[in-house]
Amino acid sequence: MVPAKFVQTQYGGERNSESLGAPIGSERLRKAFMNGLEVLQKKDVSASPTNNRKDWFGVSHSKTLRQRVMSVSPTADCTEKSPSQQLCPLRIAYEDPLLAKLSENGVLEIDGEFTFEKKGQLDRWHVSEQFETEFLTALSEALAAAPKSLFPESTSEGKIKDKK
Repeated sequence: MVPAKFVQTQYGGERNSESLGAPIGSERLRKAFMNGLEVLQKKDVSASPTNNRKDWFGVSHSKTLRQRVMSVSPTADCTEKSPSQQLCPLRIAYEDPLLAKLSENGVLEIDGEFTFEKKGQLDRWHVSEQFETEFLTALSEALAAAPKSLFPESTSEGKIKDKK
């Protein structure tokens, strides 16, 4: 199930999500973000999927970070940090494997601000060197704020509901 706030960003409101994220643009932000996840995945070997490996919770880690991200949408226009950097608010629909194991809805809605910069001769947009910190902070905050309604009653006693 996709969270209502995400649907509102995608299809509702006064501005279509395609028009948000100026001056970079929605599609270029999405592409730069996804490329940043790929770099982060290569950097952190422990985050790489390994033949449908399961941890001690029984959670499968067969997807890459990039595969876990269902969508990336700007929630407003970017603000200039410097002539070559923009700070952009994004909403990410992220499929969290542990959350999927514990609840009926494994989609986590991540709201965060991410720094993008122009690099190279073609002036293409990329995530900045702060991307790892920005992403992990936003992910941690979203996990900490996940409403208790997502979790079944059995988790309040420390038991994990086995989804079959």
